[in-house]
This record gives sequence, C-alpha cells and structure tokens, in this order.
Amino acid sequence: MIKKYILNFSVILILINTAEGKLSNFPFTEHKSLFQVAGIGKNDDENNWSGGHWNPVTKTIYFCRNKWGIRSFKYHEDKKGKYFSLDKNLEFIPHKKHDFESITQSDLNSQIVWVINENENKLEEYDLSSASPKLVSEWSVGKLVAKNTSFEGLVFVPNSYLQKYNFKDGEGHAYEKAESGRSGIFLLSDQRSGIIYGLDLGKDGKVNVIGSYKLPLGSTRALDLDYESGYLFALDGKKFAAFTLNSKKDDSGEADRKFEVKKLFKSPGPESVEGLAVISNLDKKTISFMVTDDDNFKNTAIRWYEVERDLIFK
Repeated sequence: MIKKYILNFSVILILINTAEGKLSNFPFTEHKSLFQVAGIGKNDDENNWSGGHWNPVTKTIYFCRNKWGIRSFKYHEDKKGKYFSLDKNLEFIPHKKHDFESITQSDLNSQIVWVINENENKLEEYDLSSASPKLVSEWSVGKLVAKNTSFEGLVFVPNSYLQKYNFKDGEGHAYEKAESGRSGIFLLSDQRSGIIYGLDLGKDGKVNVIGSYKLPLGSTRALDLDYESGYLFALDGKKFAAFTLNSKKDDSGEADRKFEVKKLFKSPGPESVEGLAVISNLDKKTISFMVTDDDNFKNTAIRWYEVERDLIFK
C-alpha cells in the first residue's frame, strides 16, 4: 500500500539575477524538509541523503543515500494540493552497504537508474522494475582522478542538448552526439577538485573520457539537468551555479575547458548540502529544486525550493 504524504508548498525562494563573479544571496522565506513534513521516520530515515533525480515523464523523484539505497516518490496535484507519495514499487535496499552519492537516468521511459558508488569509484546501472532490483552493469572510473579524491555528482545529458549548446570535447572539437551509440553522455563530478568529466560509455565496457570541465565552485557535490531548457545546475557548500554546455578553454590548466555560467548564487542551506534534483515541468512559471542535506541539519534532510523561471532564465 502506498501512503500519501502532504508536502507544504509554501517554500518560496526569490533569486537575484547575477553574472559570473558576482555572488548574490539565495534567500528563502521558509524551508522545510520533505521528510519532516511527511513524517517518514525520525532517525535513520532522515540521515545521509545524497543525490536526487527528477523524471519529468513519469513525474517521479528518486533519491539515494550513503550506505543505504534508493527511494522514489510520485508527484500528485489534485484538490488536496501538491504532494508526493512514497512509491514502494521503486525502491532498492541493498543487502550490503553501498556509498551511493548521486543518481540519474538515461532512459526516462524506463525504471533503470544509474548511481555513482563512491567507495568503489564505480558507475552502477540498476533495474528497479522487478520486485528484486538487480545490477545491470558497472563501470570503473577510479583511474580518472588522483588518490584521495571522490566522485559526488552524476547526470545524464541527452544528445539534443549537446547539439543545442555546441558541446565541445577537451580539445575544442564539436561533440554533438555520443559516439558510443547511446542517446547522450554522462557528466561526473569530483567533489574535492570540483572538476567535471564528460563520459561516453561504450557498450563494450570502455569509458571514453570526452574532456574535463571547470566551474567556479570550490567543489562540485551535485549535478542535475533542467529538461525544459537544457540548463544544468551544480552546488557545493557555498555556491549554487546555473550553467550550460557552452565552454571555452581553461587557461588555468586545471581542466581542459570551463563551462559557461549563467547565474551564480550563494548556496541554500548549510555547508553539508550534498544532492540536487531539478523539477522543471510542474507548471510553466516555476522551477523547483530539491536539495539534500547529508547531515540532516535542523531535521531538514530534503528541502523543496520553488523559484520563478524568469529569475533563472532571463
């Protein structure tokens, strides 16, 4: 049986337009946790939440946790208001601890998800469509970074956005579709250096590194995509960036290129924020952000922020 949990939708944020280099506040009138309002668990269920992902086709939001697994919630809007219901049919509780840090999907019409397993430096693909979710494939990515670094952010970007924003590989050549034959590529971020890697996963098991990319963040803990515009969003404990796949050469030598930042704000929440899901198609005027807090600061493990789209995209 799926229970319905009412979510207070009064969390409104007002964003101030800003250019790269000018950091503005990310103010809010109130913030509440999805779980605090819903009353799901009071102890372990509210700790260690990491990554998030919104599926605009099924209107389902997925979350993953450090050393726990995956949970999903279906969105509803009716006379009761706007709310999510816990979907027990799309849940994965592994038999052993996994350090899942971020989650995404390459096919929005499926129940297959991709996660980054930080402890093992692997991308793992899981099929949640059956009563016993199973590991479909795994990809080792540990060789991409030096020792004592860790991956935190993961997002799949469809080919259509590679073309729209003239995505380039590390050498500056156009990369308008995945050469692997997939419908897009993955962006994977290293938490400590903040570097984002473009990956094209070959079906033969080969990991093709397209290039390395930089943002003006101290680290890059979370990544997600707005499916309406093709904008990407990233955050660390201090900054929140809206950016596109447009890029130019990085003269610092830290990465091959640096992404075009459209807006830069102070990050919402405490420095322990770690995950992000961008909810883009609930209505035409707003965009929402689900931000996860690894430490469950003030019992607000997952916050829902709603913003007027014009404040982001104009």
